[in-house]
Amino acid sequence: MEKYLFKFEYLPNELIMEIFKYFDAYNLYNAFYNLNYRFNTLLKTAKYLSLNISSKERIQQVNLQVIAPYIYTLIINRSSNVYLTYFIEIRRLSLVNPTAELIGEFDNSVVPYLEYLSMSCESLTYYMPGFIKKIFSNHFPNLRSCHLIGVEPIYTSEGWTQSPSIRILKVGFIDLFIYQAILLACPNLCFLALETSFSTNTFPHNQSYMNLKRLDIRFPFRMWTRNAHVIGIFFACLPNLEQLTVHRLDELSINIQFFLNDDWLASKIASYLSLLRQFTFYLHVFRKNRHFESIPDKILHQLQENFKNAHNNRYQSRLIIDSFDP
Repeated sequence: MEKYLFKFEYLPNELIMEIFKYFDAYNLYNAFYNLNYRFNTLLKTAKYLSLNISSKERIQQVNLQVIAPYIYTLIINRSSNVYLTYFIEIRRLSLVNPTAELIGEFDNSVVPYLEYLSMSCESLTYYMPGFIKKIFSNHFPNLRSCHLIGVEPIYTSEGWTQSPSIRILKVGFIDLFIYQAILLACPNLCFLALETSFSTNTFPHNQSYMNLKRLDIRFPFRMWTRNAHVIGIFFACLPNLEQLTVHRLDELSINIQFFLNDDWLASKIASYLSLLRQFTFYLHVFRKNRHFESIPDKILHQLQENFKNAHNNRYQSRLIIDSFDP
């Protein structure tokens, strides 16, 4: 039987373009650029190309002026310094520990089509207020999703206006004033994830935010009792909320009687969230010396039963108990 060797270039352009989506742009250009006119054209017209820059050495190997204009998703980490002006078509950007120069370069004129931004950094805190102000003042008019994970707490909303394009927002520690400022600045926000440990301030909640459908709140270790009274304030201004997720980090053995008598926010949900369809409560139990705190099966069963009875099938509800290292 005659052997038939199938060559990659025999594939139709449409299939090759689909295959390109699964490879990093750096590898694609190393493999196909300047092979022939056809592959050059395919690379320049391919959609959704992604580039992951993780070191200065790799920047030197990549001809950014050739690749950058065709990149859809850009990931920069390990403090690599990259000029965003090269990436004129970028839609999705992820930054891990960005340099001060990169933060200072950020502007709508540099990334005019940006739709998704994810940032995680452990320093550069004195550069952040100006950058945060840009996010909440419509400097990126196409931005729909913004994840500020690992960024220092947002302490001020001075100078904020509105960013009506933002639909999804994930932030770290905020207090009630910043919570309200975010809702005011993002009137079309649909999903908000946040962490809070501030319990001393309040704000009048006479304004409702109709578009927020999903809320995810995380309370740090041993902070639940200090924050419990503000939960109603979080809920009161969200009459159309449909999905709620709450994370509580605590020591079960110390507070076992409290948990057995708790209504698991059922009364507050009944008071404020009449349209709620789904509620998930995560109880993250402290691990002592990296060992999961022993919880008798009888207690676990009773907690689950109490949770189920408290919410009484008014909406989908679920209690998840796991462990964490503080």
